[in-house]
Amino acid sequence: MKRPWRIRKAAQRAVSLAGKQCSECNGTHRLQRHHPDYSKPSEIVILCQRCHVAADIAAGFRKVKQPKLCKVCGTEFLPNHSRKHSTCSRECLSEIGRQNSLKRWRRVAENQRPASAS
Repeated sequence: MKRPWRIRKAAQRAVSLAGKQCSECNGTHRLQRHHPDYSKPSEIVILCQRCHVAADIAAGFRKVKQPKLCKVCGTEFLPNHSRKHSTCSRECLSEIGRQNSLKRWRRVAENQRPASAS
């Protein structure tokens, strides 16, 4: 079997996206070539990016994002990009920053106390 990148390159040479539309939603924006079965490299389905991701998730090729709990308010949320998330919003992120800065200032204040005479 050919390597996946070779299959993609062969598909790019064989099928142009010019003047095509998504076979699922009939969209014409951000079109991509989808291979339902890599063992049949000539079988190509034209999909928009959103439908391509949905097709890959349905086929088990992509992971589905798992919901997380916000460390501040406890709300369940879906991370929207690849960074490690622990908060659901900018407000909760700001609150964690405020809490962390207070911890640092308390630590500094504790270190600056004069030693008690024993």
